[in-house]
Amino acid sequence: MKEKNYRILVVDDQIVILKTIAAAFKDTSYKITTVRNPVEAYQMIEDEQFDIVISDIRMPKMNGLDLLRKIKNHNGMIPVIMITGYTTINNILNAFRYGAFDFFFKPVAQDEIVSAVDRAAAKIERVNSLLAQAAEMKDGA
Repeated sequence: MKEKNYRILVVDDQIVILKTIAAAFKDTSYKITTVRNPVEAYQMIEDEQFDIVISDIRMPKMNGLDLLRKIKNHNGMIPVIMITGYTTINNILNAFRYGAFDFFFKPVAQDEIVSAVDRAAAKIERVNSLLAQAAEMKDGA
């Protein structure tokens, strides 16, 4: 399925979570970048090409829902997977309302987060395939 090495940005203020998620991808083709500061994470998204983002909700300086909204305003096609240790119905509803691809409670099982990223990568592949087909149809018309 994965024709390219997708770049994943993981944002969480807890180092142990960053290490755990990064470890889940050690035997995959995904390229993982971790960052503790959501403000810095957004700057990285503006400056570099990331294909998928995994973000905590509750962080200092900027919460994950605000980061999600900024990412979607910057590039609505980036799948964002939200994680949290602080479960509220509002967090869940707002995450999906703002465009989250998926949502997990901490602690996140490594196979579940890899599976979610695989689904996000498959969606990216599907969109890219549709865009390529549409471009061919337009060129041929």
